[in-house]
Amino acid sequence: MSADPSGCYYTTRLIPHDASPAEVKSAIEQGLNANQVEELWQINRENAVPGVGIVNVTRSGPDSQEGYVWSVTFSSASGNVPDLGIMNLLTGMGSEAVVETIREGNSLGGTFSLTFLGDTTRNMPHDIAPEDMKPILEADLPHVLRAHVVRNDPTRGLCTDVDCPTGPYPTGSRCSDGLCPDGPHVSGGFTWTVTLTTQWGNVSPRSPTDPLTTVEGLHRELLANDGGLSGFNARVTIVPSHGLSAFQRMAALNATIPFSLAYGGGGAGYGGRGGPGYGDNFGSGTAGLVYGDKLVGDLMGGSGGQMGYLHPYSQNAFTNPTGRGGHGGAAIEIVAVNDITIGAHGIVNVSAGDGQAGHVSGGGGGSGGAILLSAGGVIVNDGQLIARGGDGGLAGDISSDKDIYQADDVAGGAGGGGGRIAIFGQAYRASDDTVVEAPGGYCRAWAEYEYHSNGTAAEADWPMGPENNIPAPPWGGPNGAWELVNGTWRFDDYRGDNTTNVSTAIIYPRMNVSLTKCRRHGDEGSVHIETQYGMRYSVETGEGVGNNETAAGVYGTRHSLKLESDTRLSTDSDVIRRAPFSYNGPEYDVTRHCAEQTAGNDHRTTHPTHTSTNNCERPERVSYFVKVDGSDARPKDREGSWGAMFVLWPTVEGGTSYPDGEPIGAGFNGSSWDGLENDTDIMLGVSLTNTFRYGANFNFQPGDLEYYKHLPVFEPYAQEHRWYKVDLLLNWDVEPHEFDIRLDDVPVVSKGIFTGDGVGRVGLYNYHELTTWFDEIYLGDDDTMDFRAPEVTRRGVKMDRPMQTGWKAEDIGERSYNHPMQRHVSHITKRDIYDYNNGGLVPFDGDGQRAYNSDIRQRFANGDRHEKMGGLKAGALLYVAGTKVSDETLRTVVTSQTVDHATAADHVLPSARHQAWSFGARGDGATDLNGNHNADAGSSGTYYWYGEHSFKAGAAHELGGIACASTDDLVTWRNEGIMLHYANITDMVYGTKGPFVVERPKVIYNAKTSKYVMWLNIDNEERTLGLAGVAISDYANGPFDFLRSFFPDGNRTRDQTIWRSPDGRAFLGRTYYTDVEYILPEAVMQPLWSAVKMPTDDPLKDGETDFSLSYHRTFYSSDYDNYHDIYLQRWRDEDIPWKVKCVNRVTGVSYEVPRYDPAYADKSTCVDPDEYKVIEGQGSDSMGNPMGIPSRFKDPMDPANSAWLPNSVPGVKSQPWKYNYMDGECGIRNLDNNYDRLDPEIPDLPRPDNENCSNIRDNALHPTLPDKLVGMERVAETRRAKYVGISQLTDDYLDTNGVLMSFEGELEDEEDMIAMLTQYGQFEFGSGSQFGTTFESPVFTDYKMAPDWDTRFHQYERFYNDRAHYSLACVLNPESCPVNFADQISQGHT
Repeated sequence: MSADPSGCYYTTRLIPHDASPAEVKSAIEQGLNANQVEELWQINRENAVPGVGIVNVTRSGPDSQEGYVWSVTFSSASGNVPDLGIMNLLTGMGSEAVVETIREGNSLGGTFSLTFLGDTTRNMPHDIAPEDMKPILEADLPHVLRAHVVRNDPTRGLCTDVDCPTGPYPTGSRCSDGLCPDGPHVSGGFTWTVTLTTQWGNVSPRSPTDPLTTVEGLHRELLANDGGLSGFNARVTIVPSHGLSAFQRMAALNATIPFSLAYGGGGAGYGGRGGPGYGDNFGSGTAGLVYGDKLVGDLMGGSGGQMGYLHPYSQNAFTNPTGRGGHGGAAIEIVAVNDITIGAHGIVNVSAGDGQAGHVSGGGGGSGGAILLSAGGVIVNDGQLIARGGDGGLAGDISSDKDIYQADDVAGGAGGGGGRIAIFGQAYRASDDTVVEAPGGYCRAWAEYEYHSNGTAAEADWPMGPENNIPAPPWGGPNGAWELVNGTWRFDDYRGDNTTNVSTAIIYPRMNVSLTKCRRHGDEGSVHIETQYGMRYSVETGEGVGNNETAAGVYGTRHSLKLESDTRLSTDSDVIRRAPFSYNGPEYDVTRHCAEQTAGNDHRTTHPTHTSTNNCERPERVSYFVKVDGSDARPKDREGSWGAMFVLWPTVEGGTSYPDGEPIGAGFNGSSWDGLENDTDIMLGVSLTNTFRYGANFNFQPGDLEYYKHLPVFEPYAQEHRWYKVDLLLNWDVEPHEFDIRLDDVPVVSKGIFTGDGVGRVGLYNYHELTTWFDEIYLGDDDTMDFRAPEVTRRGVKMDRPMQTGWKAEDIGERSYNHPMQRHVSHITKRDIYDYNNGGLVPFDGDGQRAYNSDIRQRFANGDRHEKMGGLKAGALLYVAGTKVSDETLRTVVTSQTVDHATAADHVLPSARHQAWSFGARGDGATDLNGNHNADAGSSGTYYWYGEHSFKAGAAHELGGIACASTDDLVTWRNEGIMLHYANITDMVYGTKGPFVVERPKVIYNAKTSKYVMWLNIDNEERTLGLAGVAISDYANGPFDFLRSFFPDGNRTRDQTIWRSPDGRAFLGRTYYTDVEYILPEAVMQPLWSAVKMPTDDPLKDGETDFSLSYHRTFYSSDYDNYHDIYLQRWRDEDIPWKVKCVNRVTGVSYEVPRYDPAYADKSTCVDPDEYKVIEGQGSDSMGNPMGIPSRFKDPMDPANSAWLPNSVPGVKSQPWKYNYMDGECGIRNLDNNYDRLDPEIPDLPRPDNENCSNIRDNALHPTLPDKLVGMERVAETRRAKYVGISQLTDDYLDTNGVLMSFEGELEDEEDMIAMLTQYGQFEFGSGSQFGTTFESPVFTDYKMAPDWDTRFHQYERFYNDRAHYSLACVLNPESCPVNFADQISQGHT
């Protein structure tokens, strides 16, 4: 039995006629195949002819002839197996062997097509080869960039009709037996593994954190159209994965949905196209495409390069695959409201990463990123902006396989495209060293390989050295380094040490990299620079730091606005000429600013930006600094068309307001200027050419000399390389409006006329080939508060000063007045005679004693002086020796013949005309108007004048300040501005809030502290404070920092000044008013003697004189001081008045029977027997009054005898007589000396002598003496006068140190203290060396207050007899013992 009818290839062994099925199966499988069945899956099929594969055999029979039928089924073979041939070697009559096909095998045929994203391919054969399907897919499916197709049956194309069986059996395959691992399927079917690369639906995330990185997008499946296939149950099945692929690596990439993968080694694109991948038939498609736009309207970074693998599944086979694509460059946007500056060392680098080297293929370079710079002002770039594409990665070996590489190409990754750089600003300025580039990356390849063994060294060249801007290669070998040799980078490989065995030789590539062998470089990206102006302007910044810092602005500041123009025009004959342009330079839109401020944008300042009457388009002051530098050395060439101009454009009526997004006018910045022609007149303009000119409401074109010459000149000779300060002071409150101009703070134009509703724009312009610097441009309130420097005229100094005040009337004090007259009261004034007509006396005759003496000469209604306007006094000047003007603003002699405008000190004789400025040339001397060189010129000192300035028209924080003006010749004065605002002054004594006013500021220099110290007088509008203030500054022209307010030496101050002596000490001189008090003890009246009076109900009147008691209390007599004076009569009760009493015998109640009662005339006195009569005493009647026999003794215990108290003068404090009677040394005693009235010894008792033991004579007779000046000290008279106090200041001049001298006096003619130091000379005033005070000590007399002035005439203090001899007070202090008025009265005043 053979495999085909011709028996070409395979024949079985002889098979017995009755062979079993197994024997037949074995014979067929062993004889009709290329090898044993179990070995067929692993044999080399390149030259093998496919057999029948595996069969299944069954047998039927035998029949009557012993014949059998074997049924053979081809179970593994693909398609319809050709009929078997048979050789009949049977024996027996009529025996034969017949092969008959019972059922044909199913063999596929026909065509099919595929549909993807709505497009369908042409019909393709059922067994189409993968290399034929790939171009059909790429051609017929427009959305497919690249197709990668593999198919099972690796023996395709190895069979021909000659070598392989013919017929319906599949041809072109050596795996028809079905026993190859990846051979055709049963019935001749195939599996194609198709990978399609498309950009449809591929959304690239913009950053690693983009949400798109985790979101699956929509996708369309591949569809099959199998209607053209033939064969039983023929169909095409689409499986959305590689899992069924016959190739193991592809099956491992078992993705079921589309995914993003860049492979094939192509460079990424962005601003430039990336280099194409190295595989023409493989890879993820074309090179990286350009996206975005050159304006970088959508800020996006660069993209990553393609991986360096040939197939999508290759990289999946490695955990850490090599040949990765380089990362894309970053994206950075820098936006500034004003300017952007990139310094010389600044680098903004968004270059992409290089592709990674791979074993076989390198990754593609990433595309450069994006740099977007946008500034509302200027962009200055002295550094580097780089958006370079990455280089492709190197491949590990070289191959010439045309299926993989293009001709003359290598497997290095392609270079990435360059990125994008976009720059937008009003102007752009770059230096010569500036780098702005977005080049594409390179595709690199090894130039050659060499074999290296031990001990050898390899040298390689990097062919493009630094002269081609190619840096040293970033790679190297295991050992070795790059070295720059003769402009070429060379790599020395120090790998061997001559000790390694030769058998260890390796294949090592020479480090020779070629940029030409691989031509798949990335394209250059985009660089776009767009500016508003053709000129260049920028903020120039000084260099260095600290003490090494250089200045670019005025007065040592670091920044200024620099305008550079070198504009050229081509004439009709193509001649390049310099051309001045109208209004060539930046502008600031004031109208827009004001509109946005009114709308309340975020940039509004926290305090009011203007106080002018209308709005912010009407600034009160416009100031700027300007400096020029030109290429023309001939002054004639500069007239009219060369130079700079500062312009104020008027506001434009009509149009939509800016906050709504529309310009107010039709032209640039709301003007009528369209960039070619301007029909809007300049409202105010100042030009700087070879002269300074100005104009109002004019239209000027550069080069128009005729009209230009009509502009007035306020400075005939202008200089280069020096700063000028220009101030425009605008008065909008008058019609037509007025303006003043100051040049370097010196008035040069006064009350010019202009018209306009406001400032709409500010323009800074250059004409011709020129560099101009502007600095410190200001529009707003006039913070100088309309202060005008002194103007020297023929009639004297003209200056507007506030009214100056002096001491107030209440400070001076009251006028003189006397004490009120006083009348002393005594017992005499109580007499009735004085109740009528003062007893005939004239009351309050004469003048009273002087109480207040105002010893002041100059006194007026408002104080010590008439109100008058302040002036310019020499005493207020501060002289600073030496040149104090900056070299940059120093004015030198310049003439019309001057050529060297940079130095201007060319010794050319000036023309005979007035020079408005008097400063010399940097201290080296200058030529005067007569042509004589003055070596001292330029080094003269400067006088600074300081004075108060009121500005009532200002806001609450601008009500005034201390102004300053300077001069070196006392003729030309420079306005130095406000040194100290009143808003910065604080009341540190009372804490009042102000507003405050200042008078008489004076400044001196402290060499020890290097500070300028200002003293000033501070007050409120009511002038109730009178404080002194102190402020300091580092500079004579301020500003000054306020430190404190206080009362110097504790006094209010109004008229004050300070000065410094040659030895460095400083003094404060001031006037003040103070009182001097004259002290005198009060007069104390000495007691007057008066007779004892009888009690009366009127406290203001005395009763009749009690002569008897008066004698007892005035004189002492032992006879009268005897209690037992009438002792015999006592025994007979004759000292008791006679009385009759009736006593009830039962109750004992008695009653007195009145004398001479008519009721008892005719009846008995008592009722008998109920009553009995009792008679008391034997005293006789006296005028009808019963009384006993009188005694010469007056009982002090009798209240009637103690009712009268001595009260002759107010200083007397008396106690009743009975207490005086007992306060002596004898103390309290019994009046009867303990003897009974009827004691028989009484007649023999000696007379008592109590003169020394009691104050019995408490009303002793004494003379009347004058009052004594011993009372409490009091101010008898107050004298007020004006004084001058001179106080030495502390070493820092910030306070007084306590050393003070004062003297009384007043300046004549209502002059201030400043005048005393100038007009009248200083007199070498000093403070002396003693500590002093401005408080005058009281003046005392020889009269002194007695210590007992208020108790001398007191008989007691708190309780009766608390000064008795036996009292504790008397024991402790004998001076407080009992008082006897007669003993206390004395002559003199002690």
